[in-house]
Amino acid sequence: MFGLLASIVLGFTTYAQNSISTPFGFHTQTIRHFTQNGQQGNFTLIGSPSFTKGSYTIADIFGINNEFGLSQGDSEVGDKIWINDPETNYWSQIYYQYSFPPFFTEGWRQIGGGDVDVSTKTIPQNASIFLQSGVGALHRPDMSNVSFAYLLNVPPCVTYEAKSGTFNFFSRGIPIGIPLMDTGIQISPGYMKGDSQSADILWIPNGTWNAHPHGYSQFFYTQDLPPFFTEGWKQVGKGNEDMSNILLTSSFAIQTKGPGGEIRVCNPLWSKIETAFPGAPPVPLLEVMIDLQQDRFVVSWISSSSNIRYSIEAWDEWSHQWSVVLVNDPVAAGQIVNNWAGLSMGSAIGRVVSEWILPPEQQP
Repeated sequence: MFGLLASIVLGFTTYAQNSISTPFGFHTQTIRHFTQNGQQGNFTLIGSPSFTKGSYTIADIFGINNEFGLSQGDSEVGDKIWINDPETNYWSQIYYQYSFPPFFTEGWRQIGGGDVDVSTKTIPQNASIFLQSGVGALHRPDMSNVSFAYLLNVPPCVTYEAKSGTFNFFSRGIPIGIPLMDTGIQISPGYMKGDSQSADILWIPNGTWNAHPHGYSQFFYTQDLPPFFTEGWKQVGKGNEDMSNILLTSSFAIQTKGPGGEIRVCNPLWSKIETAFPGAPPVPLLEVMIDLQQDRFVVSWISSSSNIRYSIEAWDEWSHQWSVVLVNDPVAAGQIVNNWAGLSMGSAIGRVVSEWILPPEQQP
């Protein structure tokens, strides 16, 4: 999974004092191009990596000069970033504009906003974004994939506010699925149970963008309604089939038919975030990036001591455990430690565990 400045080590001595970094990861997704007939059903829903510092700006994520590499041009040619304001439910459409004097200077612009710079526009915390490919992307199919790097200071539970009578788009900001039965959505005070006509509907992206209903599967939670339904998660159009093990994706939407209110989503398997035990080495301060030239996700930090062993652990969705995937060779204090993973993996979550090689009292 990860490589560079690393070696697998088995049977080494460990000590109780260790520290655990903020989890990190990456997520790769495809922007599907418009067809020649202008079909509009090809949007890609991507979770906003919003947990590190509250809210990110357009420049934070895509680069002040579009270093991210979206298709550029005018409002028709360029790829568009759709951002929903949960307070007003208004969708802004952002694109990267080429210089076109005297009407436009180069930079991030919003449709309907003229030549006003919107690079500092924020993506609200726990909100979702859409990326819509512009007609310019038809001429560069090799750029159909986009990748995000994450620092995931993710709390065990996230609370959202669902407004009544509308679609509410949310992001968990982490590409790890949670079985519906474990999310806690069905016991949230803002979720309305019922049948497919009366219950709040959970919309989960399924990747079938040319199929009805435009790339989503729809689920609802019903109480026991004999002889039609037993209690549990059901899918619209699938009768009484139990859907409790369907995974909630990074981003999702709730169509509220009830009064709305607080929606609480928990990940019972995510037991720890950044931790340092007494006497442990310092928690490494991580930097993450996407290297498009090498097709890699890169995580790096500065070594605090040659007496520290840095191990990378990866989250295994199947076993629901953290597993050691490599141990870095010790390097002197002040040296940069780099590790990478290929973007072809699609997504991955990891963390760095730091521990003393020698007990603290025996350090040179």
